[in-house]
Amino acid sequence: MVVTDTPERWADAGADLVVVSLPALARRYDGELPPGAIDAASAVMTYGDVIGWVPDVDPDQDALVTAAGAVGHKGLVPEPGDGARVLVDGRGAVADVLRALLGIWAGGGSVVLTSAGTAAALEADDTRRERLRSTERVD
Repeated sequence: MVVTDTPERWADAGADLVVVSLPALARRYDGELPPGAIDAASAVMTYGDVIGWVPDVDPDQDALVTAAGAVGHKGLVPEPGDGARVLVDGRGAVADVLRALLGIWAGGGSVVLTSAGTAAALEADDTRRERLRSTERVD
């Protein structure tokens, strides 16, 4: 399964394709969807904000598989965070960034996730980084 905002890159990959919209609160993907692709925004709008049923999972089964390897369900969510709002650098490996996000959310926290380009720009510009920390109220 591939989750992306650029479906044209993956149209011929043969993977199950879930297309996300980047604008906040988008009701649908505003572009052409390849045949069989799922529009995540329109699909999610039909569900409530609380998951009422989740199937049991095997803790030893792979939960995330990337080119760097696999992470099982029991290793996917780290120790929950402390409920803080955290600035997360999106330049890391997918599994590492995802685990960081899940740990923050599991502890009741919230996230401001940066793209690789934004993370690099913030690293090079102390004033911009501090302005972002202040306006987004992140630790």
